[in-house]
Amino acid sequence: MYDGLIIASALAFLAAALVVVLAVPSTPHAPPPVEGSFGYRALLRDRPYLALIGTCAIFALCSMFLALSLPVYVVQGLSGPDWAPGPLLALNTLLLATCTAAVTRFVRRRCTRVRAMVWAGGLWVLWCAASAGAALLPSRALVPFLVAVVVCYTVAEMTYGPASNALAADAAPSGSRGTYLPGRGAPTWQRSSTPSRARTSSRRPCSVCSSATATSCRGSPSASSPHWV
Repeated sequence: MYDGLIIASALAFLAAALVVVLAVPSTPHAPPPVEGSFGYRALLRDRPYLALIGTCAIFALCSMFLALSLPVYVVQGLSGPDWAPGPLLALNTLLLATCTAAVTRFVRRRCTRVRAMVWAGGLWVLWCAASAGAALLPSRALVPFLVAVVVCYTVAEMTYGPASNALAADAAPSGSRGTYLPGRGAPTWQRSSTPSRARTSSRRPCSVCSSATATSCRGSPSASSPHWV
């Protein structure tokens, strides 16, 4: 059984690699900035980006908590059935695989990336409170309630991930993304979603929203850009 799973996993990675090679268009790398500092020194002096890294580190604790703590909490903390954690984690994986794109399209039309992260944080707070409240439920209602709790957690995960990755990619200077994104923990292959008018502006883009002027942070939501993520 396990040999078959290992072979299937290897074939899935091979298929993904072929899709990337054959179907994903290549884009030229941005040259390093001619003027100004770049690299790790620039990253350590970029306080707004360091604040973004710190915020994402806090969110990362939430994103890892489900897989690490759910089995222990359900079986030992709630005295739930031993079989419940597996299907609950599978539900989380299934929703992530099938619904992330739809949730991203829905969210990006209605709020900015920062606001999307705030909504995700609120949903995670609701998930924590509901998980704690599960201890008060009778045993027959426990599993259906945990299904709803996992759905709440997964919606937060689908809301936070694309918004934070896009924000981190756009906030990094075009010539230093290879330094900035690993510092934040985002994939270095994340393509920039900065609108072309922001790239060509002679004014330095805002390090948080990467718009042409800092005043536009208070303006229209990122949904106005077709490249929100």
